[in-house]
This record gives sequence, C-alpha cells and structure tokens, in this order.
Amino acid sequence: MKHNFEYFYTTTAMDSFLVEDIANVSLNFLNDLGQEWYINVSTELGETKITKYGPLLVDVNVLQDEFKFEYCKINYNEKRIISSIDKLLNDTKIAITQVVEIDRDQFNERLKGIIDGSNQ
Repeated sequence: MKHNFEYFYTTTAMDSFLVEDIANVSLNFLNDLGQEWYINVSTELGETKITKYGPLLVDVNVLQDEFKFEYCKINYNEKRIISSIDKLLNDTKIAITQVVEIDRDQFNERLKGIIDGSNQ
C-alpha cells in the first residue's frame, strides 16, 4: 500500500494591518474561539510601557482559567515593541484571526473591569 507523506510545511500570512504610530497604539486581537487579547503601547519622553492581557471571552464578563497579564517598562526601542506585538499576534497556540485598533480608553475600560471584578 502506498501513502504520500507531506512535510516541510510553511506558514503564510493571510492578512496584515498598518499601525501609524508604533510607539502609541492599543490593539484588540481575537480568535475563532471567541477569545480576545489586548495590548497597549504608550511612549512618553523615551520611556515605553507595554501592557498585555488575555484571554477574555468576547462580550462575557468571565476570566479564563489561564488569564495572563504582562507589564514592562523599557527605553524606547522600536524593534522590541514590534517583537512584543508580533510575538502575541503570531502565537500559534492562540491563533489570532482578527485585529482591531482601539483607542486607549477602550483598553483601559476593559482592564478596569478586570481589576474591579466586573469581568469575573
């Protein structure tokens, strides 16, 4: 019996998005399982703060069992900012299918809901 085995898989980007100001951006990432992640980058006077959290269930105020929150403060470094966004965006375990640029107020409101318990 013959069987053809496939190998040497490659990954191809199916979509892209443009960020006008990489130093100050808030993004909402979604996958097909109804989960979402958030990332915010804010830079002032050469100091960059990067905040990431997720997954959350879209439109449901319940935290996932494996919710993660990350915060770091770095000297402005475009390559590190791009790497931080790219690492979350292209994590094969979470399989992001949609990206929405949001304003910082939306990012903060969703985070505030987690902190004060209205998302649990």
